[in-house]
Amino acid sequence: MTNLTSGIYAFQAKDGEYWSVIEYSTGGSLYVVAGKQAIDDWCRFTVVPNGDSSFSLKDKNGNYLSIIQESSDGPLYLESSQKTVIDNWCIFYVYDGDLPNSINFQVIGNDTTYYLTIINMDGRNYVEARNDSDPAWRNFFPTQIIPE
Repeated sequence: MTNLTSGIYAFQAKDGEYWSVIEYSTGGSLYVVAGKQAIDDWCRFTVVPNGDSSFSLKDKNGNYLSIIQESSDGPLYLESSQKTVIDNWCIFYVYDGDLPNSINFQVIGNDTTYYLTIINMDGRNYVEARNDSDPAWRNFFPTQIIPE
């Protein structure tokens, strides 16, 4: 298993786009999508080790990233939550990916292990927790950002 050390990272999908927190409507959900060509403040995520082999991620405002299902039959989106306490949906594990220098993320919820993956919907590359996706889109490339 690969390990991420504490620090600030950007994560890139296999198509070269970076994860970013994006709000598509005022007051709406803060989705994590692979949609930026260059790293900006919303593409920087703090890795917080949880003391075992897991970790959590925070956005630039200090909010934990969490898997959130907005409706009973809806997708399991990765979102910037308002959570200040870590729950199971904020805990991630990382493993070596299938592509060189890539990693796969896993999250365990409802007694099921899910992979973070890119799902294109409405022209947007959402990061979701799924088991039935193309394994190639589970590969992410981490870049550790050194503070200036």
